[in-house]
Amino acid sequence: MAGLLLAGALAAPAGAELVNLKGGRFLQGEILEAGEQGIRIKVYDTGGVFVLPWDSLLPRDAERIRLERGLDVEDSPLVLMVAGVRVTFTNGEVLEGVELEKSPRGERVFRFAGRLNPTPLKPERILKVEEIQISALDVYTTDELYRRKLEEDAPDDVAGHFSMARYCTLIGAYEQAKDHFGKVQELDAAHKPDYIKREMARLDVLLANREVQEQFLRARRLRYSNKFEEARDLLHQLEGKLQGELAEQLLKEQETLEKERTVYVIGRLVSEWPKAAKNLCWKAANDPDLKIQKAQEYALREMPKEILELLSQRLSTSAKEIKELWGKRKATGHSRAYYGSGTFIVEKIPPARKPDPNKPGSGSGGSGGGGRGGGNQGGRGGNQGRNQPPPRPQQEKLPTPDEWWQQAGGAERSQWLMALYVEKGKDMTVIEVTKENCPTCGGHGVRRKTTEGGIAEVRCERCLGLGGDRVVKYR
Repeated sequence: MAGLLLAGALAAPAGAELVNLKGGRFLQGEILEAGEQGIRIKVYDTGGVFVLPWDSLLPRDAERIRLERGLDVEDSPLVLMVAGVRVTFTNGEVLEGVELEKSPRGERVFRFAGRLNPTPLKPERILKVEEIQISALDVYTTDELYRRKLEEDAPDDVAGHFSMARYCTLIGAYEQAKDHFGKVQELDAAHKPDYIKREMARLDVLLANREVQEQFLRARRLRYSNKFEEARDLLHQLEGKLQGELAEQLLKEQETLEKERTVYVIGRLVSEWPKAAKNLCWKAANDPDLKIQKAQEYALREMPKEILELLSQRLSTSAKEIKELWGKRKATGHSRAYYGSGTFIVEKIPPARKPDPNKPGSGSGGSGGGGRGGGNQGGRGGNQGRNQPPPRPQQEKLPTPDEWWQQAGGAERSQWLMALYVEKGKDMTVIEVTKENCPTCGGHGVRRKTTEGGIAEVRCERCLGLGGDRVVKYR
């Protein structure tokens, strides 16, 4: 097939359009139509007509054809993308930008969106760095982009100035775009005159509305700094004052702002909601006048309301929106909450274990078989030992929840309250409830203790026979 296409290409009439396809193939012929979905081309070798979607063409050919036919007249300069990075910090914060050269001290240096000054970071602050595509104007000024492109390309012919003019339009350098389109007309007045005429008229409109564009830019910078309310106000001031492309651009700016704000607020909530809950649990647990029953009621009824109010003030939004966005979170990690030695308050304490007469150490016997001259006596002693009933296990008085609360330290009470809030409340998603071995008895629920009657098993005074601490895994 490739050979047939090549033969047709060699015999094609002058002015034929060469279209390169993905996978190494190409077609040569006349483009009959180009629209938003793709092109319709009549090939010269067979006379057949093909309909090709844009994604079947090599990107450079698709861009060239769309540009030549005026399909890529953008509403915003924020379409130019450059290679960038997404940096996730160990504290959960995420920023996007470009990475510069390392500092002499071995720090990684970044230029983040909305921050023109470089930011050096120590490696231990960085969790991961991902490669992404980022809007050029997020990290560079228009003047920086223009000067860099001018140095790289140094346009001196029709194609060079035309490409430079288009680039300037994309980055918002409207005066420079007009200058380069003017150079194209000087060098070849027949080069795409209709397209250049449309672009020159559009650039005049953009220049006449420079103040509007500057307001868009100020709103973007506020957005990059997570000052969403101020950015909202700036864009709101333009409502009802714009028409045509600028009105459409305003809608796009507002949609982008709301999407980024939602992502930002959810990210903050995932980090700050558990922190707020832990802080309030600590405060309640260290209140000397608060009894356990009141503490439980607070954790399940009042504390969720306080968290909503606290976070709504901190994030400058309503408690209703905070609750809605919290429900949309998609956290992938998990945390744990521990009931500790207060596990017996939420789990049923098992009955005391009965002694096992066959278990070594559960009773005291005689001397056994004896030595020389003492066989019968030793035997009688052994029989007497076996006939004795095993010692009764010593029962310790079990503490009440109130007694445990009074004896526990503030940190343990705080952990217990957090576990109760996580498991019994409605704010967190419980993944699973597990057990961790009691550090005192090693998970057995009992300990061996020397008594007057021998060695006896007694209920573990920490876990009260449960064998472990209740652990709630949640997100």
